[in-house]
Amino acid sequence: MDYGLYDSHIAKSDKVHHKKHIDLGSEVMLDQERCVLCARCTRFTSDITKTHELGIIGRGDHACVSTMPGKKLDNAYAMNVVDLCPVGALTSKDFRFKQRVWFLTSTPSVCHGCAKGCNIFIDHNREKYKDDTVYRFRPRENQQINGHFICDTGRLSYKQLQTERQLEPIFEAESVEMDVAITALKTMLKMHLKDIVILASPDLYTEELSSLMSLAERLNATLVCPMESYHDESFGDDWLKSTQRAANAKAIEQLAIETTLPHKQHIGLLMSFDHHDFSEIKSDHSVTFQTHTGAKADLVLPLAAYSEVAGTLVNEDGIEQWCKQVIHRKEPLHSVREWVRLLEGVES
Repeated sequence: MDYGLYDSHIAKSDKVHHKKHIDLGSEVMLDQERCVLCARCTRFTSDITKTHELGIIGRGDHACVSTMPGKKLDNAYAMNVVDLCPVGALTSKDFRFKQRVWFLTSTPSVCHGCAKGCNIFIDHNREKYKDDTVYRFRPRENQQINGHFICDTGRLSYKQLQTERQLEPIFEAESVEMDVAITALKTMLKMHLKDIVILASPDLYTEELSSLMSLAERLNATLVCPMESYHDESFGDDWLKSTQRAANAKAIEQLAIETTLPHKQHIGLLMSFDHHDFSEIKSDHSVTFQTHTGAKADLVLPLAAYSEVAGTLVNEDGIEQWCKQVIHRKEPLHSVREWVRLLEGVES
């Protein structure tokens, strides 16, 4: 404006400067100077969530999106306004400036946060010499299930795919090589044949559950999937959040897998495939296949996360959905079906 071939009618000193880096709450940041007052975000809180946190205040060139004084954006679906904003005025505090979006690969998948089975895109990128990294989940339209939206809990659950991961075998509280761990596993199986209980996580894909059924039949073991620890009344609502936190609970029902522990006074070997709650079950020996650290057992073996394998989920309404493999690790971890194949030599 100083050097252009025209005379401005407004001095630069009179230009309205809107605020930047405003924390609206619920992990949402606002740069008012980018906003074009399209009112998409305000209509989302008034018409969709009906929580009415956002509004356009001020008049003329001083109009801007804001919350009421002293109030914050605070609802379980607030981060959807980031996807709705057409100009990038609303950004996710969690994702903001962590990665350039044109470097990301978006792969369709399904949220594992509860039994609703919301459709998502997993945005990930593999930098040179590094593992593939997930940076965010975004909603993927499916009018049968979640429409255009997902809840904030599901959106931020991508962190579970790469934090506190179990990456190495642990035998008797010591890190060991994989061949040592496999030998110990087969020894325990042979020691307790016909006295084995297998716990299956209801978050596993249907194909993985089927392979565990075959393993249980071959070893003459009891396959169960206790569901009590996956039920959360405080989480559910009447929209996209289910009180059933297990992603594949419907498949457990369809496959007729028992959901209560057998009334046995004694269990020789307890094998848990990523089940939440097995620590209180008494047994002579215990083996757990885990995606995350913290499990206590005689033998702890690493397990691939759901983003690292492909399979089928059945949501609470009975809709089957295929999930492709998203992440390809430089050093892949065994999936449930790979572990089952490794145990094919052990017969009852």
